[in-house]
Amino acid sequence: MSARCDLSDLPVDQCGCRIHAPEEKPDRGAEFEARYAGTCAECDGGFGDGEWIVRHPLGGYVHSTCA
Repeated sequence: MSARCDLSDLPVDQCGCRIHAPEEKPDRGAEFEARYAGTCAECDGGFGDGEWIVRHPLGGYVHSTCA
């Protein structure tokens, strides 16, 4: 017998409550080439002019591979 959620009383693998629901990733937007050098908001690594980046949902820009 599988574990049950205390909030919904459903089996954990079927539950969609705030604790057991799968994590949703925010929309990352379209990739574009950086016009200026900057710092990735996700990995703190630098990116240079011409590298492919995306706008981070919480602000700033990230490498397209970090999004």
